[in-house]
Amino acid sequence: MSAVLDTDVLVFDTVEDSQLCEDAHSKLNMPEKWFITSMVFHEYV
Repeated sequence: MSAVLDTDVLVFDTVEDSQLCEDAHSKLNMPEKWFITSMVFHEYV
């Protein structure tokens, strides 16, 4: 399975104090392959 990542998932995984960190981390580990659009990359960086 593959997935297109949203900026929010990356941000919530990065901010360990977030209540959604654990959920985001588990979602990032689900797909075998990720796709990140240039817009998401730009927003995250």
